[in-house]
Amino acid sequence: MAGHWVERIWTSPQGERVPYRCFVPPPVAGTVVRMDSAEFDRLRAAEEEVRAFAHDERSPVSDWLISHTEGASSTTIEGVHPSLRRLARSEATGEGRQPEKTALRNIAATELALRIGSDASRPFAVEDICAVHETLMADDPEYEWATPGAIRRTQNWIGGGDLRPTPANADFVSPPPDAVDELMADLVGYMNTSGTERPLVQAAVAHARFEHIHPFPDGNGRAGRALIHMLWARHGLITATSTVPVSAHLARRRGEYFEALSRSHRAIADGGAEPDRIWGPMIRLLEEATVFACHLGSAIRSAAAEIRDRWEQAVAPKRKSLVAQILRDLTLHPVLDSKMVAERYGRTERRARQALQTLAQAGVLASRSIGKGRRGYEAAALLDLYSAASSEHPIMAMPEVTSALRLSPRCGEQG
Repeated sequence: MAGHWVERIWTSPQGERVPYRCFVPPPVAGTVVRMDSAEFDRLRAAEEEVRAFAHDERSPVSDWLISHTEGASSTTIEGVHPSLRRLARSEATGEGRQPEKTALRNIAATELALRIGSDASRPFAVEDICAVHETLMADDPEYEWATPGAIRRTQNWIGGGDLRPTPANADFVSPPPDAVDELMADLVGYMNTSGTERPLVQAAVAHARFEHIHPFPDGNGRAGRALIHMLWARHGLITATSTVPVSAHLARRRGEYFEALSRSHRAIADGGAEPDRIWGPMIRLLEEATVFACHLGSAIRSAAAEIRDRWEQAVAPKRKSLVAQILRDLTLHPVLDSKMVAERYGRTERRARQALQTLAQAGVLASRSIGKGRRGYEAAALLDLYSAASSEHPIMAMPEVTSALRLSPRCGEQG
């Protein structure tokens, strides 16, 4: 089936009938991207970095921070800006602002994608992608008008004006709703193909095609970035628990990222383009984001391990004490109060409060407001590492980060 343009009529809420055009892309299943030896070697090297990163023995120390960095960064790409400190408080208390709750759903969706990808006992299905979207959009108060996880049955588009947006004026119009089911089946067919594409290539192509289809009314960007983790897990590059913070770099290169998606769509719609021209920009950007993510994640792991060593030296707790238990799990639960500790470890609140005060006196924890009228403690040094996502933070000057792309310490900024 060749790609083709279709003419449609969109009816506005006011009853206005607006003609527009949209493109139905050709199948992606069977696509093979040809590359020269230098490109092949770069991709293979990037994939080996991912594999080494995912199996780093220091992983448990920083898994929370890295998964939350990815979730917050992916959310930021969509113009929603969560704070990791508020995100940690929201996760601990169940309260908080919508940006942080949105990021928490993003984290949960990526975790589900990893579990699905890691289960090699069955092929991918469209229902798997729908399940990721359902997790992403469930309980979102701004999505009450649609069903989380349900493929769209209406037209959607990007842009089109601020006052009365229409697909006729849009920057991008997705395929018509009656083409989505077939396009999604084709996408899943491509995702189930192994051995014909490098894992990084397949992830880039699948992600871009997913964004071209835009199969859901909203949440497509975040769900599409979760697919990258799903595919890498299926290829064995990463484990069921090893998030790779690729969105941290895509958020910095947001304009280039959107342009790479647009260029691939334009190349398909123009017709006659070879696969390397269609998918090349997205592949190269994902390769860059992958290398950056591994180096950034490794730098965060090193810094987190150093922080944990300082905690141990400052407190030197007895091995089976409550203080030792809290300290062991602090990188997974960086925001606490006495009630949380008592419930988690089966102790009294009085004993929990004493242990938290011991850690605060040692400088491990800092007393903070963690909600409305609620005092608690947080591992401030650990949460400060999130500012690694800022180009001004010292962690961005660490050699293992800057050497990734031969960039200056201000490598997060576009020229």
